[in-house]
Amino acid sequence: MKKDILQGVKFALVGVTNTLVDIAIFTVLAQFLGVWVYFAHFVSYSCGTLNSYIFNRTWTFRTSEKFFSPQLLRFIGVNIIILVITTVIIWLAQDVLLMPTMVAKLASVVIG
Repeated sequence: MKKDILQGVKFALVGVTNTLVDIAIFTVLAQFLGVWVYFAHFVSYSCGTLNSYIFNRTWTFRTSEKFFSPQLLRFIGVNIIILVITTVIIWLAQDVLLMPTMVAKLASVVIG
């Protein structure tokens, strides 16, 4: 039971870290460097996803599977779906509802 709680805490910490990585990279790219919002979202979301895969497999779950495994393919598949959904949310929030870019990004993070 104690191991499950510790694993849950680790999983949550990795999740928070993924979110911070995503938002930080997006902010630098879109807000400070003027990179196209959708490309910035793709890059920042991908960095958060990579962070998630690496830390969850090595720290949270300590798997012995090879890095390139069927598990990775499933992980990528799920995250591509989430990337598409969050991109649509950014488009709706920013281009349809005319929200500021960072508000649109944060909405995509919360919903995604």
